[in-house]
Amino acid sequence: MRFILNIGLNVGATTAISAEVARQILIANDLLPVNNGVVHASDTEPTLVIEVQTMSRSPMLVIQALNSVAVDLEQDCIAAFRPRVGNGALIGPKAAEWGPFNPAFFIMPDGTRLSDPAANAA
Repeated sequence: MRFILNIGLNVGATTAISAEVARQILIANDLLPVNNGVVHASDTEPTLVIEVQTMSRSPMLVIQALNSVAVDLEQDCIAAFRPRVGNGALIGPKAAEWGPFNPAFFIMPDGTRLSDPAANAA
C-alpha cells in the first residue's frame, strides 16, 4: 500500500524536527519512503509531504504504525491519503480533536492542495 503523508515539523511553539528525523522515524515504523519528500509551508507550519509504502496488507497495522510515528514525532496527528482509493484520514493520539480529514488542507507533493482541480486531474 502507498500513502502520501503530511507531517508537521513543529513541536510546540519553539521546537522543530528535521525532515530527516521524520524520515528515520517512518523507516523505524516500517513505512518506507518512496522518495525523500519535500517540505512545504502549510497554513500553520513547515510540513513534510512524503510518499511511503508498506508491505502490510492490514489497515489496522498501518494505522498503528502511523499512530506510532505521530507519537514519536510529538504530533497530534498525521494526515494520510491513499491515492489508489482516494481516501484520507487523520491518524494520531489527538486526531479526533482536529476533526475529519479535509482535502482543502492536505498538501500534495507538488505543493497543490488535494481539493485543487489540478491535483485531482493528476
